[in-house]
Amino acid sequence: MGKHSTIIQKNTSSPIKGISLLIALLVFFALYTRAQNPYYYTITDANELPSNEVYDLYQDKVGYIWIACEAGLVRYDGNTFKTFFTPTNCGRAVSKIKEDSNGRLYVRDFLGNLIFLDKNADTLKDFLPFRKIKKNFYSDFIVEKNNHIWISTHESGLYRYKPYSTDLQKQTADLFSNTYQHNFFYYGDNIWATGIKSAKGNRLFKINLLQHKTDSFFIADVHNSVYLSNTFNKDFFDTIHVGGNTRVIYADRSSGRIWYYNPGLNQFMPDAEMSKYLLKYHLDVLSVKQSKNGDIWICSTKGVVWLRPDNAGRYTEINYLWPDKSVSFFLEDKEGNYWFSSLQGGLYIIPNYQMSNFGESVLPKNYQVKFSCIDKKGDVYFCIEGGDVYKWDCIRKQCSLWWKVAKPEIVLYGLSYNSFNNSVYVSFYDQAEKKNKIYFKNTVSRNSGFINSIFKPFCVFTSSGYLIATTNNGIEVAFLNTTNRNVFIKNFNAVIKDSTNPNSSVKLYEGNRSRSVVYDSVHERIWGGFDDGLRYFEKNKQPQVVSNVESSIYAITSGKQSDHLWVGTDKMGLYYMEGIAVKKHFTKENGLLDNRISDIKFSDENVYIVTGRGIQIYDSRKNIFYSLTRTNGLNTYLVTDIEVRNGVLYIASAQGMQYISTDAIINRSNVAPLPYVAINKINAALYSKDTLFYTYNQTQPLEIIFTPITFKNKAEIRCLAILNGDTTIINPIERNSISYSISKAGTYQFSIRTLHQDGKTGKETKLVFIITTPWRVYLFWMLSVSLIAGFIAFVILYYRRKKSIIEEQLRRSEMNSLQILMNPHFIFNALNSIQRFMLMNDKVATNAYLGKFAKIMRSTLSMSEKETIPLPEEVENLRLYLELESIRYENFSYELTVDPAVERVHIPPMLIQPYIENAFKHGLLHKGNAEKRLIIRFDLADKNLLHCMIKDNGIGRSRSEEIKSGQTHKQHIPFATTATQKRLQLLNYKKKKSINVLYTDLKDSNMNAIGTQVDIFIGFKKEALN
Repeated sequence: MGKHSTIIQKNTSSPIKGISLLIALLVFFALYTRAQNPYYYTITDANELPSNEVYDLYQDKVGYIWIACEAGLVRYDGNTFKTFFTPTNCGRAVSKIKEDSNGRLYVRDFLGNLIFLDKNADTLKDFLPFRKIKKNFYSDFIVEKNNHIWISTHESGLYRYKPYSTDLQKQTADLFSNTYQHNFFYYGDNIWATGIKSAKGNRLFKINLLQHKTDSFFIADVHNSVYLSNTFNKDFFDTIHVGGNTRVIYADRSSGRIWYYNPGLNQFMPDAEMSKYLLKYHLDVLSVKQSKNGDIWICSTKGVVWLRPDNAGRYTEINYLWPDKSVSFFLEDKEGNYWFSSLQGGLYIIPNYQMSNFGESVLPKNYQVKFSCIDKKGDVYFCIEGGDVYKWDCIRKQCSLWWKVAKPEIVLYGLSYNSFNNSVYVSFYDQAEKKNKIYFKNTVSRNSGFINSIFKPFCVFTSSGYLIATTNNGIEVAFLNTTNRNVFIKNFNAVIKDSTNPNSSVKLYEGNRSRSVVYDSVHERIWGGFDDGLRYFEKNKQPQVVSNVESSIYAITSGKQSDHLWVGTDKMGLYYMEGIAVKKHFTKENGLLDNRISDIKFSDENVYIVTGRGIQIYDSRKNIFYSLTRTNGLNTYLVTDIEVRNGVLYIASAQGMQYISTDAIINRSNVAPLPYVAINKINAALYSKDTLFYTYNQTQPLEIIFTPITFKNKAEIRCLAILNGDTTIINPIERNSISYSISKAGTYQFSIRTLHQDGKTGKETKLVFIITTPWRVYLFWMLSVSLIAGFIAFVILYYRRKKSIIEEQLRRSEMNSLQILMNPHFIFNALNSIQRFMLMNDKVATNAYLGKFAKIMRSTLSMSEKETIPLPEEVENLRLYLELESIRYENFSYELTVDPAVERVHIPPMLIQPYIENAFKHGLLHKGNAEKRLIIRFDLADKNLLHCMIKDNGIGRSRSEEIKSGQTHKQHIPFATTATQKRLQLLNYKKKKSINVLYTDLKDSNMNAIGTQVDIFIGFKKEALN
């Protein structure tokens, strides 16, 4: 039926049920054997992901998602990201996340360091035992089930580390070869590893830890390849389950093949079935993973191939996703979300692989769906904004144009399906003829035609040939069978709209706008939803208003029985009625995602509800809501229509059409584990881990902030918080904190856990704290007052010295303010460059510039609050800036060198960059397409004097001044120049070792200007070089 419409009929058994079951089976089979186009969303640096370059993903025992990326190790709880940086300043990128049984995480960086996360200190630390073998440079590591860490090196073989000790043992040669190993994999009681390549091919090892036995294998027919020892990008092992058996697979990236271990033959065999997809798409494979449903995901530098194996070891290709992206890893989390890490685009998440989009190959790009209807077979008809009507064949999974709008003056109003004559009706307004019309087409006989109409959208057909329609000022009825027209007029006291037209519709009710209508064929009662409430119409009676159903009525549908209604409102949620009596009322307080209901359908004992925050299925037998939101597959909350047939939910929205099996929504909620709740913050000081400082008559309540670690089903859970037996149920979507007003001292126990609507609860998080007694509080304040008094006396005694300190602080404050002002100056220059590229429609340059601009902004903002920074940080920032300018200027090159002797010197941040900016603006800018060159060199001028030389081949200062003097606009001293001069004055204030700048005009033998040289001399303390 069309939107906001239904028809109530007697519930009688029929052979049609058997046909419907057959169709449902066919639809189900088609859903899972044909190509699926799953909905996905992305998480990038625009969503606060620290870096778009992601190498590895992992979910720990608690439920956190850990992201190994270019910015470091990142923890994600579904709401916020927290980044853990490597202990060294030489690089933040990490990869390969492993967890031991105690919850300790290990990662490796790209410089050959093994690092672990100290959760007590909440920081990354060096793996100290590893320092003993670092000179041999390790290539890989694994953590086995007893927490032993196995480390392979390039030169001296294999080491094993006993956890939480200093016991690092080198393994004997009979257990493992002394040649270096490229990659490790642990499965069962075996360690699998790759060895050095030889003329025979790749050498592989299998080490049985129980039997202390090593087998070796050769993979022949391998092309030579360069091995990158300190990256994740290399050959690898993994396991997949095929035909009831677990296979250890080996991906040989150099030859583009997948191999699997045959335990019966004790050798590796080629997996020709899987390898053919590598050859088909020319894939450079980065990982092969398997989801819990058995599907295989081949991640590569050219996207992801999605395969589904059968019991015979054959594969069906489901889809080929993101062919233009380099996808490094696949992870299925505990809630069934599919995570994909990429090397350019951040994270791709498929929240529900069974949720599919359709019609992209036929429909216009970025199309929006206005209305839809569904026929008996299950085919869906839908019209798009400003366009035509399309049909989705539910069996063939094909989308095609069903009715093309003949002229642009036609405005579509609605779609409805008449089950009595198997026809689809399209209501539209012809602006050229200024007429409302209807186009109809029989889905069986294909007969079609047009009907003139004097109303707009319509909704309901009846067996008597009535067409009951909603209008802007009431309800009207037209008649496909005119013989019943006079009978209806008499029974319902309807008014003919046009007495001169024998086919004229009649007015059932005139007044407020109606949005939905239902016809009860058993009681011959018509229900109408209006802007001012709910009304019903009966034979020979005046219209009746249901007084206890408030708000505007947006949707009505009938339930299993003829007089059972479900009524959706604009602001007051959902009502369930039997006859004219309200039996249930649902709002956000008892299950709804939102109180605004825009559409309702009923099918197979379930009510399908479109709310402002997603779609819900209400199981009236179990009194449970199942939700479909953005986090589990819905592509938008702007849903315009839904249809349900044969166990499939079809969704029309501002983002197109989607479909999903209704069982997939219900079963997902039944099997998904309840998330863990983490306590993030308490607004009170802690004496120790379990002692909380608190006072009597506290004006500020004790507040505990928490986060359910979930990435999907937050809509279906509540948080159960208990403080000494006092229980509170919290909706985590509405708030993520709880407050207590505590007036008595004593010991308190707080716990929180997730609560599902079916009564199941998740793992408990506990916090025990002690409220201190009043005398301790008074003693604390007495001590505090004494300390303050002593401090005041100390200030008075040393007033003169304090005055000098205050002057120094004011100088620093002024200098910091000036430095903060200089940062926007650079930002404005960069934004001008971005605008220029956009105006030139140069997308490549724009993207490149934006990427580098984001990096330098992070660095610049980090520097803004520091008085001094290490010279390497300033140099790295300059390098980023020069790369940005390289994009802006043609024929530009630069040379940036640093004497190792000065790398430990600290200098004020952004001290050098303004002089380089001047070199561009006043020297290199005016050279047009000629060669532009810039040389920057840092060295030691004296024992305690840093020298920075900036040399350009620009037009020279004199010529630059001539150009400026010839400009017509009012001259002014550039901001960068005045700011730099003022900053130098503040930096040199009462300093013995000042900063001095020397300018030299460069000229050739004919005294022609050939550039400018700036020499900056910066004094520093002698200890900086020690």
